[in-house]
Amino acid sequence: MPGSATAIRYRGHDLMLITQHQLKGVDESQVAMLTDDGSRIITSSGRRGYNRNPESDACDVVAFNFTEPVAAFPELKRRFFNLTEIPENFRSDITLAMLLVGFPAASQDYDLYENNRLGFRRLHVPCLPHAEQPSDNAILRVKPTQALEVSPDGMSGGPAFAIQYAEGCPRAVLWRNRHKT
Repeated sequence: MPGSATAIRYRGHDLMLITQHQLKGVDESQVAMLTDDGSRIITSSGRRGYNRNPESDACDVVAFNFTEPVAAFPELKRRFFNLTEIPENFRSDITLAMLLVGFPAASQDYDLYENNRLGFRRLHVPCLPHAEQPSDNAILRVKPTQALEVSPDGMSGGPAFAIQYAEGCPRAVLWRNRHKT
């Protein structure tokens, strides 16, 4: 089943970040990437995650290691965002806007087994921070700048880019997409 993820390169490792709640009932050995032409399915060389914490979404992430597969299939390298630093604190009060990217489940036309069809539709959603924020600082509530024509279900785990105004100038940062709209 297709889903959204965030592919990053951090400290020499190629990692695919996925939310744990996306993996319920999924055989994790099936977490994979397709080559550009769709002829090969490339799986990871392992995973790391956290024990789920019902009090917070901060630990709702699993990292699948694609470092060895990317070395074997260099065409995959361009899909990994080069993460040079992790912001210490993400502050909604200095966030001007966000761009959420993902693959909403209702928009996918994925039927590999019966009809050999891979129809993926990626959605880009410009958002503004919601006026009310939850007490869990692992979640940033956002509101789309335009009404969505499709449910965002399935976009969890996809990247979210925030534009923040800090230290006298705007800057863009990558934020793991576990948003609430």
